[in-house]
Amino acid sequence: MKTPGDMFMKDSRIWKQLATNEIQQEESRRRLLCSDTVTISDKKQHETNAKLS
Repeated sequence: MKTPGDMFMKDSRIWKQLATNEIQQEESRRRLLCSDTVTISDKKQHETNAKLS
């Protein structure tokens, strides 16, 4: 008797879609982290500049 998992394992198109989606999600998370880091750095720099003025 076949289970849905058997079909999932045999159909490589599903694996390719999942792999592509996972890579896109990882890149998206990396971009978000980088933009958050820049925003925090910019805010700290502005605060430092304000204190020095």
